[in-house]
Amino acid sequence: TALDRWMHAVVDAVAQPLWVIGPGGAVAHVNDAAGRLLGYDDARTLVGGSSHEMLHARRPDGSAYPAHECPIVHASFHGGD
Repeated sequence: TALDRWMHAVVDAVAQPLWVIGPGGAVAHVNDAAGRLLGYDDARTLVGGSSHEMLHARRPDGSAYPAHECPIVHASFHGGD
């Protein structure tokens, strides 16, 4: 859609790492800065994958961060309610 193309253009133009999480928690779009930050050679490989698993499945101390504890996962399935 035109809105999707506009959103992708905005995300791609920003120098800061950005990604878009779609309904159900999958990565819908990601810019190159986010790919570099996360250590991916090609940011597009993130698209379609589980945002939680690909972006922040571990806490800063290295311990597992279960998806059921993640407010982002909850919001992607429940619309923020």
